[in-house]
Amino acid sequence: MNESTPKDELGKRLRLRRKAKGMTASDVAFAMGVSRSVISRSETGNRGVTYSDLKRFAAVLSCSVRDLVPPPK
Repeated sequence: MNESTPKDELGKRLRLRRKAKGMTASDVAFAMGVSRSVISRSETGNRGVTYSDLKRFAAVLSCSVRDLVPPPK
């Protein structure tokens, strides 16, 4: 059985929030001033996300950092 990692869970939350806002990865990237690949890698768990990144994601996605971070298991 393949268990998801915290980075995977965070990525899922980022993607769900982005889609719920009707935004593309390119929209979020433009708003954050980063490349689309940064957003894609963050959403797939292939890139570490810093607290600073989380604050920027939260601002762009109109939510709190707490909404994005999965609860501890």
